[in-house]
Amino acid sequence: ATAKRIDISNYEVQCATQDLVDIVIAGYSPEEVNRITQSINELFRTYRQRVFKAVLGCLEQSVLYLKSRIAADARGGRPQPVFQAEVVLRLPSVVVSPCLEEVQRAVNQCARIILEA
Repeated sequence: ATAKRIDISNYEVQCATQDLVDIVIAGYSPEEVNRITQSINELFRTYRQRVFKAVLGCLEQSVLYLKSRIAADARGGRPQPVFQAEVVLRLPSVVVSPCLEEVQRAVNQCARIILEA
């Protein structure tokens, strides 16, 4: 859902930028438009670079947050659990609750959510 909203917002900004360029060049002759084409292309290149940097920054923050939840910090703090399971010894067997299949489904779902966000 968040990725869809970001994609829609990106498209709206891209369209608004194109509309702005269209309005500006409407007052220019074809020769003048040819002279400023490089500047127009530079505007779009800058826009793409900024969007890329913003998405990269969001991804980096998400990964760092996930890392802080999983790994202990440098001061020797305890890692925060992402999933919690209970293991019970009932001789002659060991019972894991929730079962390993449920844990695997939860890990897969978490990975899908991260990749889709």
